Amino acid sequence: MKRIVRHIPSLLLGACFVASGWLKGVALYRALLKLSEYFRLWGWSGFVTDYPLAWPVCLCARELCGFFYFRACSSGQ
Repeated sequence: MKRIVRHIPSLLLGACFVASGWLKGVALYRALLKLSEYFRLWGWSGFVTDYPLAWPVCLCARELCGFFYFRACSSGQ
């Protein structure tokens, strides 16, 4: 029982990362539009504005990888 209770926080954190990453994956186009608008308003140019789709994809991948990282850390590997 103690072993199960000990893993609950890491599972909840992992579930948050997976849910957030999945939602960003579903809404990539909306994130693309929003980030493009932010970049334009901040006056950024160059690579950042030339490839705006790269940023939502990177955010999504980072959060999904974060789940596996925290899961590995919590299991002691």
